[in-house]
Amino acid sequence: MELQATPGAARALSPRVQTFVQRLEEAARRAGVEAFEDYFFDLIADARGIGWIANRFGVTRSTIYEWLGTSPHLKERLELTRKDAAQRHAEKAGEVFDEVDPEAPTSAQVQLANSKSNWHRWMATVLDRDTFGERPQVAVNLSIGELHLDALRAAAQRRREAPVIEARVIEADGHEDSEGAL
Repeated sequence: MELQATPGAARALSPRVQTFVQRLEEAARRAGVEAFEDYFFDLIADARGIGWIANRFGVTRSTIYEWLGTSPHLKERLELTRKDAAQRHAEKAGEVFDEVDPEAPTSAQVQLANSKSNWHRWMATVLDRDTFGERPQVAVNLSIGELHLDALRAAAQRRREAPVIEARVIEADGHEDSEGAL
């Protein structure tokens, strides 16, 4: 019997991915989780990285990514799980200060809460850069006077480079002007 990544998956899994899936199924059963996929994504949601999971199940990171690549559903669920975990970390960044004794806060409690908060904010940024990442700041410095001078310089340059056109002036009576060409 060849295992498949998900019900209805079209292609058979490589032996190393089959081993990973079997180990994941066993761990999910021991944890009381019915679907091994749910168990995997619960680990991701709990801020367990792919490297940690690979080490825990005795496989390589590439094995896990190979398994994730067997189905667009798995890739999509990984992205959604990471976004959800990022949201939870962002919320936790503020909640850690509730652990500080409001009656008699110590310097050590405040420092610990601050470190935890910074870590949760960092995790939120790593897991969902689009939502929690810092946007690059663009500094724009405009000087109207400089722009005006640049426009004048460009106009003067165009006048210097303009071709000279020789022409004759013919008066209304049909006679040529005495000076000839301009």
